[in-house]
Amino acid sequence: MSAPVDAPPQPEAGPLRSSRPSTSSGARGPVRGLDRHLSDNLDLVCVSKNHFDFGNGVYENGVWSSSAGGVTSAPLLEVQLGARGAPVRPFRDAAILTDGLFISESEVLSVRIKTDANVTGKGFFAHYKTVSHFNISRVVELRDARAGRLTPLNWPAAAPSNGKIRTRLVAPHNHILSVAFAQTTLVLNDEDLWPCGEKKGWTEVVDSYTDNNGTRWILCEIGRHRRKIESATPLLINSYLHSLIITQVAGDQGVGLNVSVLVSEDSNYHSKILMLPEETSLESCYPNPCLHGGFCASDDAKHFCQCPGYYTGIFCLLTACDRSPCAFGNCTLSPSRADGEGFECACAAGWRGRRCNERIRPCAARPCNNRGACSERDGTFMCQCNPSWKGKSRGVVSDSLSDMQHIRRRRRAFEDEAVRLCEIPNPTPNITSLGTRMMQEPFWLGLFAVFSVLGVIGLVWCAKRHFPEKIEKLLAEEADRCARREYGLLEHSP
Repeated sequence: MSAPVDAPPQPEAGPLRSSRPSTSSGARGPVRGLDRHLSDNLDLVCVSKNHFDFGNGVYENGVWSSSAGGVTSAPLLEVQLGARGAPVRPFRDAAILTDGLFISESEVLSVRIKTDANVTGKGFFAHYKTVSHFNISRVVELRDARAGRLTPLNWPAAAPSNGKIRTRLVAPHNHILSVAFAQTTLVLNDEDLWPCGEKKGWTEVVDSYTDNNGTRWILCEIGRHRRKIESATPLLINSYLHSLIITQVAGDQGVGLNVSVLVSEDSNYHSKILMLPEETSLESCYPNPCLHGGFCASDDAKHFCQCPGYYTGIFCLLTACDRSPCAFGNCTLSPSRADGEGFECACAAGWRGRRCNERIRPCAARPCNNRGACSERDGTFMCQCNPSWKGKSRGVVSDSLSDMQHIRRRRRAFEDEAVRLCEIPNPTPNITSLGTRMMQEPFWLGLFAVFSVLGVIGLVWCAKRHFPEKIEKLLAEEADRCARREYGLLEHSP
């Protein structure tokens, strides 16, 4: 049997409680109430201490939340994991983040408390259950802790075998986690049933918020005989956002775990949230990841936040204006909007619409009458009237608000003004001849220059090609006439 995923372990037999005793002289013994829940087919006892407070500090859900003068070295609590072996004395090191979960080696597990007359605090609270094998999920919230260590179950005793424990580390928003694994190696081929060897356990690390489906690493423990030849550099993994899932799968032997955890602020956290797609599923609804009063809900496909007011995004961390909904305008938050979008857009000149993504086209209404030419510029228009007509040559059509009544009112005013554009006859039109107007236009001037140059080039080409032939022909004809004249003179001579 296993506890529900991402929820505090729910006991089959009920909780263990210990209130603060008024006086005690070092009495010790097993806590009553365990033996009646043991049976022949269940051979393990699981105890999870959710709260521990005897005056030297407060341990809450895997983390020391406060410490009065440091953690005492006195053995206030002892856990006997079996009939033999030395007992485990937890809560002696505030740096250990998960020092509260124990699995027995057999069907017996004893908890002994030792106090004295000066003890303070509220005592302890724990859940326990009897199981045939363990498959446990737990959440460690790092509210105020900024550094610590993860250790195997039953630390410093040997880790239990043939089971699975899933630990989800959750830091505050706007922070990231850095975990350094000592004495481990990364496995590239993680498709095998036993990635670290037959019946050998492994450690799996999952970052749910990287890429589309998250990122997964498989780590194998380096054996004692290989530690001298393998690199001693720890394997460092940084989370993308504020959580990581570390799962230990034990084989015939327990899996060692020596992990240093560091929580640090992330200046790019807000930008990362902006880049996450809207369909991103939350890792879990426990503990509630939604900020600003948001509610975490689930459907068949994913977990998601239902955000109040103008908050939005995967954790209700963003506002409606953070995603820049106004294409060409300024966004202001408006939590009282009936549509629930929570923002208003003040559009720039030349743009309108709910999100300022509609271009204003004043010339589409043809405001320039009598063949006047209309040109648009930054939400306004200019009319170039025909010389026979005159009137206002400029109208303004700007829409900087999204209120529809205001839009209609401005449009009617524009239409009334447009009627008077280029509609007054011009008694003294300054009509310029077509040739003069053409010569004033750069296009026609350029066209005339091109044709003039081409004409000159053509004349030169023709002259160079045909003029020598003409000269030769004229010279030949002149020579022929001279020859005939001389021949005639010779014939008439006596």
